Amino acid sequence: MRVFEPWMVSSLALGAGFTGFVALTIPPYVTKATGEAGAAGIVLAVISLSAAIGPVLGALADRYRAHRLVLCSGLLGMAVAFAAYGLSAQDESVFALYAILMGASGAALAAVMPVFVVGAGLPPVLVAKRLTAMHVMEGAGLMIGGALMGFATKSGWSFAQRFWLAAGFLAICFLTVLGTSAKPARRLRLHTAVQAVDDHAVREGRLRTVFLSVFGLFLMVRVLVAASTSAVTGQIANIMPGVFMVSPVGTDTAVAVAGLMGIGVNLAAGALVARRGGVEAYLAGAGVRLVGGLSLALAGTFVPEKTALCLLAMQITYMATPIMRLSASSVGARFATVPVGQANGWLISGSSIGAFLGNLTAGALAQAVGYNAINWFSVVAITAAGVLLVFGLMPAELCKRRAEALAPSAPDT
Repeated sequence: MRVFEPWMVSSLALGAGFTGFVALTIPPYVTKATGEAGAAGIVLAVISLSAAIGPVLGALADRYRAHRLVLCSGLLGMAVAFAAYGLSAQDESVFALYAILMGASGAALAAVMPVFVVGAGLPPVLVAKRLTAMHVMEGAGLMIGGALMGFATKSGWSFAQRFWLAAGFLAICFLTVLGTSAKPARRLRLHTAVQAVDDHAVREGRLRTVFLSVFGLFLMVRVLVAASTSAVTGQIANIMPGVFMVSPVGTDTAVAVAGLMGIGVNLAAGALVARRGGVEAYLAGAGVRLVGGLSLALAGTFVPEKTALCLLAMQITYMATPIMRLSASSVGARFATVPVGQANGWLISGSSIGAFLGNLTAGALAQAVGYNAINWFSVVAITAAGVLLVFGLMPAELCKRRAEALAPSAPDT
């Protein structure tokens, strides 16, 4: 079976749309339109909070085996949201309304994309390879999004024109996925129908089975990681010029470079997950995130004029994201206490709540203290996540491995 499938263009769209287009257009636009640094944080927080409906979308997709519908609806919703911003780019009253549509659409994509891989009953080796391919596409999307916004900014395009550019790109992705996702969706429906008979009655989506478990601990880690990551990436278009005096074009270019480097990091992360497991890979990603965040915060405090050093710290910060995103699906599936679609929905919800808190805090810190305070907040959040990983999730993983080693092997048939 092929490793890459055309429906994975949805991952390209997610990388370009959220990590690229949203981060590089909405914060500077909202800051410019309102004259308040905190306003951008509020709009990004609304986007993040709207994405907390991930469990609902995942549960609906599981119950009605409507994963393709949710996937395509998410792509279309993102394109419509950017088009709406382009149509009313001077109307401050609709910022939040379109932000809600953007967040919900992103949640739809993120909730069901991994399910097409981890929920289809594929061999473990193929699952690892397809997850890697999917996240490589997300890194490529970040590169393309940064490059397109860099071109638009350098060419003097207005914010409205940039929004329309984003909408057009996402519309093309929507049509591509709509035309190529029918077969993978059928494969997924067949497997989930069998799984529903086998274990759906056992793995009910009750709150206590979600929160009072190792899976619930991982949810808390996801909240902290998302708060740390979103605080910086959501405000990167303001942080780089505001702290390090990097031009908007330079920031866009740096984001595009991060996307290009992320392709290689995704490949390495896939190999690490296959070799060492998802928990250790996720822990490694958190370590990279801590190094990058601390470097960025220290550089902003002591040597903000050292542009090359600051750009390097930014790249390290961005490199952690593909490692943790790729391994998160594996960790979630390993400790899930609910069906896979719901489990992934809960992971998205945890990330969304963390991003909401991170973006809201980032906006408040930018307004009250300055943009470099966002970098320090990010360091605190990722450190707390690391503590939970080392002293909570890793021991649970080791116990699970010992139990698996002692369990009798299934007889050959």
